[in-house]
Amino acid sequence: MNNKLLFVSMVVFSMSLFAKFPEANTYDVNNPQRANSQNLGFTGEYPFDKRKLSVPPVVQKERFELNLKKPIVKDLQRKVKRKQSLLDGTLDIAVLQKPIYRAMRTIDTLYLHSNFITTIIFPKNIVIKTAGASFSTNEFSYSQNILLLQPTNNARNGNIVFSLSNGNRNYMMTIFVKQYFGKEKCRVENGNYKCADDYLATIIKYVQPKKLTVDFQLQLLEDYLRLNGLKKLTIPHNLGYVVLQKGKETYYIIRDDEFGTIFKSGLSLTIKNSIN
Repeated sequence: MNNKLLFVSMVVFSMSLFAKFPEANTYDVNNPQRANSQNLGFTGEYPFDKRKLSVPPVVQKERFELNLKKPIVKDLQRKVKRKQSLLDGTLDIAVLQKPIYRAMRTIDTLYLHSNFITTIIFPKNIVIKTAGASFSTNEFSYSQNILLLQPTNNARNGNIVFSLSNGNRNYMMTIFVKQYFGKEKCRVENGNYKCADDYLATIIKYVQPKKLTVDFQLQLLEDYLRLNGLKKLTIPHNLGYVVLQKGKETYYIIRDDEFGTIFKSGLSLTIKNSIN
């Protein structure tokens, strides 16, 4: 009877141990070292070595960190930084230290990067009345003739629509914004990558377009006719227009029966950089 009572007591005691320490029952047959490290509460902050089980974890961690070799750590940091730069498009990025100047026009396109705040400056006589972006931003604020803009990391390509005023006349302007991806135009030469110069500008100043001389406007008309294979310019309605792209500039050849300054094909015309 005593033996039976002793056996039952041992079974109950064993079951209570398993209930209290269920992890003692786990064992990874494929990776016994991993199983042992998990059972001992190993966190992965330093390499697990079962020969050092008698050494306190805090001591093992400090010894591991003190024994790290600086060249290895620096090389690892360099690789991590390069990988991140590749992913966000800033590898070998060259940021301009001075503003770029662009002529004001009805529609323009800018390349921005989410790591930087971009400053857009209009001429002093221009005031930003309203401005709205179609993409998400971390910074979007404006005052007088200056707008500060920073897209979010996950921002898609989009546009900004401005309502501008010079005190006498209102203007509408649209700027299409695309994500800057660094040096894209590259080729392989002798086993090395050769890339065209590509710079990111974070300060953009818009200026009033220069007044077009009569001779230049007449040349633009000849260019339009030649490029389109025409002998005569045709614009059916007053204030209608055709568009000529030359270099990076867009020109609007507008029929203006009342205020035209040049004449071609029996039409009174005005040529501008915008249709405002």
